[in-house]
Amino acid sequence: MSTAAILLCAGRGERLGREVPKALVALAGRPLFSHALEALQACAAIEAIVVVGAVRPLRESLAAAGLGAAKVCAWTEGGRERQNSVASGIVALPADADLVAIHDAARALIQPATIARVVADARTHGAAIAALPLDDTLKRGSLGVIEATVPRAELWRAQTPQAFRRVWLEEAHRAAAGRGARAAAATDDAALVEALGHRDADVLLHAIGDALLGALALGDLGQHFPPDDKRWKDASSLVLLGQIRAMLDGHGAKIVNVDATVVAETPRLVVRRNEMRVAIGQALRIGVKQVSVKATTSEQLGALGRDEGIAAWAVAMVEVP
Repeated sequence: MSTAAILLCAGRGERLGREVPKALVALAGRPLFSHALEALQACAAIEAIVVVGAVRPLRESLAAAGLGAAKVCAWTEGGRERQNSVASGIVALPADADLVAIHDAARALIQPATIARVVADARTHGAAIAALPLDDTLKRGSLGVIEATVPRAELWRAQTPQAFRRVWLEEAHRAAAGRGARAAAATDDAALVEALGHRDADVLLHAIGDALLGALALGDLGQHFPPDDKRWKDASSLVLLGQIRAMLDGHGAKIVNVDATVVAETPRLVVRRNEMRVAIGQALRIGVKQVSVKATTSEQLGALGRDEGIAAWAVAMVEVP
């Protein structure tokens, strides 16, 4: 197992008002991108680096500054959008890299210790990003009128590096590519991976919730958590499962087990199945051994086979007094 980094240097730098690409703007007498490259090379957790951008100018500027690229395993051209550039970098990764850290060259002051911490957390949890707490006061408004002050206690400014299990990152980019223009403007990879997780998890959790409600003939999710009820707007599906468990408690019911299956071409759930079982068990207050999660595909047949959607079904065994 190894960790590789993708250093994104393809930004046009329009906000800087410069004629040269942002990565080549001079900072402290050397190309901007060279500072981030130096930090990545100095981090022991990073074993290989793919540099994405205008290859010839980047290599020439690095050589002119007398700087080395000992850990760089590949140089590849960038794409029109950030997402396209990351996709190019993924293709150029070493075959044995199972964890990928993505960093924007514009964040030139990154320190090796920060990179190492993000990589270590991603190695433990599957994904991690650098972030800063939000200090500014935020206002929500429209037509020039302030409507509310937004609580900032749980708000963070996403930074880079962002590190992910390679299989998650590849699945997220494949899914985004399938959505075309709807996902082309993604500004960071964490958003793509988050979308991947919500996409499969919500369908699965809703199926489990309906199965539990159905076991006691209590209706379905739409009946108890209608979409036009503000109390449940943007509520986590795990929270809804917790509410359903409370309903079952009110009827003296005991959950024996839950067996659920997801049908999807992407994402591949094998690497996340145990995490999902744990999360479901915690939401329902049952042991992980009482939760079964399976995944299959439709063998590329029909709408599901074209990756146009996801299906899930579940069976729940419940004891009642």
